[in-house]
Amino acid sequence: MPPWVKIAWRNVFRQKRRSLFTGLTLLSCASLLSFALSIGEGSYASIIEIITHAHTGDIQIHEETYLESPGLYKVISSYEARMKELLKKPFVSAVAPRIRAGGMAFVGEKVTGVKILGIDPVLEAATLAMKDRLKSGDYLQGPKDALLGYQAAKILQAKLGSEIFLLSQGLDGSVANEVYRVVGIVGKDSSDPDQRTVFLSLEAAKSFLSLRDVHELIIRLTDNAKNKALARDWNQKLSSHALKASPWQEVEKEFYRSMELDKEGNDYFMVIMITIVGLSVVNSVLMTTLERRREFGLMKALGTRPRDIFLAILAEVFFLGMFFLCLAFILSLGLNFYMAQWGIDLGFEMEIAGQVMDRMRGEVSFYTLGYPLMMVLTTAMAVTLWPALSAARIQPVEALRKH
Repeated sequence: MPPWVKIAWRNVFRQKRRSLFTGLTLLSCASLLSFALSIGEGSYASIIEIITHAHTGDIQIHEETYLESPGLYKVISSYEARMKELLKKPFVSAVAPRIRAGGMAFVGEKVTGVKILGIDPVLEAATLAMKDRLKSGDYLQGPKDALLGYQAAKILQAKLGSEIFLLSQGLDGSVANEVYRVVGIVGKDSSDPDQRTVFLSLEAAKSFLSLRDVHELIIRLTDNAKNKALARDWNQKLSSHALKASPWQEVEKEFYRSMELDKEGNDYFMVIMITIVGLSVVNSVLMTTLERRREFGLMKALGTRPRDIFLAILAEVFFLGMFFLCLAFILSLGLNFYMAQWGIDLGFEMEIAGQVMDRMRGEVSFYTLGYPLMMVLTTAMAVTLWPALSAARIQPVEALRKH
């Protein structure tokens, strides 16, 4: 065993109180960082699951310019054949067609602008959590049934069983108008993205708007982490048909951008914690170096190489860090696993995209467990370089004379 390893191991236990203080600082900072990352990533994952499961799906297919400038005429031709092709692709679990339009809705003397969304009741329920978003009433069954978004129902003062008159423009240029019966209210508050939407069955929407095709296909995947890669691969073939596959990150650009900005805020928190680690470790090592200046001078006078002193100080911090970071790993694993499985009850219900989120959950992954430990250990070793180098350069005569 090299002599610097023996020296380092011995020095860990020479100043037990200081070693304990430094080790506990490493443990607390690493555990806090891991817990914060777990909460952050778990919350993002929960919100993304709600958004994609209730509203956007993992991937959407449209006419190639539809997202930038939606239009009634920008349809997906032969959509049923494309749905069959998509269902044969790997990782695709469900596909649902949709028709989108705008119009005016009337209930009695009340009127408001609404979005009109035509859905296949069976495929929509299999692809997205449409039935779970019903606040009251029943799901679409007949051709004259309509579901009404919460805010639209509030403005129109519509109730279950109310007749709703829709006015829009058909694909052939004709005035589209029809009366439907409200059978259900969708969403629970104004945060639902479909708060001012009227849902019709796909066939009813086709008849109402004089359409034969649809505007979008919603795709759910068995692994939503692959949505960007799959959309990129699919576009190589879809582009020849003037179609484009868009991952949910492109469909919900504003939400995704705000989420990324929020993650940057977490990065600042990590920088603060890493700075605390660095200051704690460099303070401990500097104090140790100053107190042992005579010892280092004597060691060099007796023939100890500067490299051995340098490596001994680094190894001392490494041994200390590895021990307490192993404890931090065990503690973080337990906390993060608890948060991932059971989470923390928020004490209130927060609605996102018509879905209720009442618990804050964590995530167990290499990023939430391994990354903080690696950052803390790397920082501790990095700030030790300068004190270790200073100790290795001590002149024996000066060190012994001053002490």
